[in-house]
Amino acid sequence: MLGTRWIEEHSALFGRMAERKGVDWSKVTGPADAIAVRHAVHACLSCRDVTACRTALDAPAATPQDMEFCPNRELFERFTQAG
Repeated sequence: MLGTRWIEEHSALFGRMAERKGVDWSKVTGPADAIAVRHAVHACLSCRDVTACRTALDAPAATPQDMEFCPNRELFERFTQAG
């Protein structure tokens, strides 16, 4: 079972990454999108590359290459570019 600290840390990183990528959550409109976000949250909680994530987020500007490690990069791009 995941500890509270682990969940809080990953939740914060997920939120920061979505913000950094410019995700527009209003584009999550249907059940398939909601399921995709749910899977993304689980993928983030399972991610062991917290150091790379934090390093990328703490950098002044991110490039697409900085996010290659992220299991959710495609989802973030989808809700940034969609619509």
